[in-house]
Amino acid sequence: MQDKNIRSDNFLSRLTDEMTRQGLNQTSLAKSVGVSQSRVSDWLSGKAMPQKRTATALAHALGVEIKWLLYGGKFVRHLQDIGMVTEALASPKGEEKLMTGLRQRADELESWKSRALAAEKQLMDIQSVLDRASSKK
Repeated sequence: MQDKNIRSDNFLSRLTDEMTRQGLNQTSLAKSVGVSQSRVSDWLSGKAMPQKRTATALAHALGVEIKWLLYGGKFVRHLQDIGMVTEALASPKGEEKLMTGLRQRADELESWKSRALAAEKQLMDIQSVLDRASSKK
């Protein structure tokens, strides 16, 4: 049964991007998943969507999280990312290293946020000047 929550255009985009990234063609992907090449062709043309069991095999063959493949968004993209975190946590001082990395990323995001707010203020100032100039006409 096909999941109606899957937006085929997004699925298609993620599937093609991942195939391109990994250098896979339809035949090699079909072999890995255990389906015919024409089935993969149907997915790539948007004519069909994989059934749940096949989608699971597809995600496994691509090495990606099934939720990411089907729904995109906030789901973890690669299983190896999960593995890296798990491995880091198991190592000495792994949690400390991960927390340091997360703090650095948070600082970077805060910096970008500050820049975005400054740019937004500049745009509002420009808009204000333009509004005043147009009202004088």
